[in-house]
Amino acid sequence: MFAVRSVLRRSCVAIATCAALGAAAVAAPAQAASYTVSDLGPSGFSSNQIGALVAFDINAQGQVVGTHIAADGLARAFVTAPNGGAPVTISPDSYGLIAAYGINGAGQVTGSSAFFYDPASGGGAVRLPGLGGEGSGGRAINASGQVAGGAALPADPDTGLVTSHAFVTAPGGGALTDLGTLGGSSSAQGINDSGQVVGYSEIVPGGQSHAFVATIGAGMRDLGTFIEGNAGSSFASAINNAGSIVGYASSLNGTRAFITEAGGQGLTGLVSLGQESFASDINDLGQVVGNYRDDAGTNHAFLWQGGTMVELTDAVDGSGWTLEGAQAINDKGQIVGWGVFNGERRAFLLTPVPEPATWMLTALGLGLAVAVQRRAKR
Repeated sequence: MFAVRSVLRRSCVAIATCAALGAAAVAAPAQAASYTVSDLGPSGFSSNQIGALVAFDINAQGQVVGTHIAADGLARAFVTAPNGGAPVTISPDSYGLIAAYGINGAGQVTGSSAFFYDPASGGGAVRLPGLGGEGSGGRAINASGQVAGGAALPADPDTGLVTSHAFVTAPGGGALTDLGTLGGSSSAQGINDSGQVVGYSEIVPGGQSHAFVATIGAGMRDLGTFIEGNAGSSFASAINNAGSIVGYASSLNGTRAFITEAGGQGLTGLVSLGQESFASDINDLGQVVGNYRDDAGTNHAFLWQGGTMVELTDAVDGSGWTLEGAQAINDKGQIVGWGVFNGERRAFLLTPVPEPATWMLTALGLGLAVAVQRRAKR
């Protein structure tokens, strides 16, 4: 009996030690571990260069979507193989698929002209129905294939004014639901797996826009700004599965990136390295990416985690890259964005490299667990 208790005690201590080591291993990357940089190609269309692209999103497998100049010289939506392979144009081109903005873990894609593309179907992209007007666009897609975006309504018969409303579809790119507005035109920019949608809406037609969070049947809630009385504007970019929302909003000192608590409660400004900052995406670990501007107006890509903003160029020191903006991040910490390499603006994919200390702690934890297991079997 004593021997059994002794083994159990040692097992408990070992388990606790493994847990502590595991926690340390998880915490280590919080110091913005280094990254490997994959060059995705020229970024931006100013030169109309074949192969030039802009990356907008990345899924858990590292598939990247965006827009690129295809071989015919026209802008087309693309998707890559896992971990940033060569871009492949999404067809059919007759839909005017200029850009792909969102991709989920199953490789389903949405984008301009409000299309839904499912590689498992064996066919091409499918055009989503609109809200009766001319023009629509999908901006984000969740795990069940719900698409969020914006679509035009029919023109007002008296004034000819055209407004657009945020929408969300049923799973699998199904029927559209109009999410309404805070007063003027609205557009959705992000959606989580619970169907919570975020974006922006004009307060009055042609007026300032405010960030919102909305769900089907619950209406649209104004997230406000940093200025008393909610003066100025705000923009919600993304929402994670915990309900934390990121974006940017007017403050007395310029535009400032924000994060909210779960459910979109309260705007908290991200401590920034520059005068202005803009948050583009958040993953389920609470890591936020975007860009900030210094006093000279130069853009810098950032990663924010644990209350600290890190300049991503510092995390690829010696690579020759200057990273100007981060557009999206997945739960593995892979980041897509744009920067300058060899004097040319190019798109990048960052993949985190665990620090040596992380590998050592993980190995120690695994070794200790194996030793305890062997001891217990004796």
